Amino acid sequence: IFSTFNVMTFVSGLARFLFLFACKMVFAFPNDTLIPTGISSACHLEGAVPFLVWKTMSPELQNSCLPGFFCPFINATDSNTWPAICPPSAECTQMRLKRNLCNAQGPFEPILCLEGHYCPEAHVMKICPEDHFCPVGSVRPLPCPSRASCPPGSTKSTFLFSLFYVGVADVILLAM
Repeated sequence: IFSTFNVMTFVSGLARFLFLFACKMVFAFPNDTLIPTGISSACHLEGAVPFLVWKTMSPELQNSCLPGFFCPFINATDSNTWPAICPPSAECTQMRLKRNLCNAQGPFEPILCLEGHYCPEAHVMKICPEDHFCPVGSVRPLPCPSRASCPPGSTKSTFLFSLFYVGVADVILLAM
């Protein structure tokens, strides 16, 4: 009999294996010595080993947080704080399988700038201002189109024009 715990444990273990295998293949780490020693214990999951995110990128980007990501603890001059990804917890694995975001799995793991916010710099996350909207991963707020509403913290624009037509239709129907 399969219990929820056993299925979650299996899925979590499989996800960790695939995660580690994919990291080794995608980032082409020849050995684990490429991970600075201070990062080696930076994951929230006990025993997990992080991987430097930008290892395959140009040297000037290896110690930075890419636009659209929030990296509050990264210090470009300290290799022990460079962006690193960690294997996800069982709960995070479940959330990601359902295409949801979960919290960073380590202090140096970059996270996409949250919806309703924008991240103009790696250490800064601001709420989207009025008359603008900010989908996930925004670097700057996007202007709200004319005839649309965008209160502070908007993730998308809401067109008021369609509400106008609904209101007119209601008035016509009431007049009949």
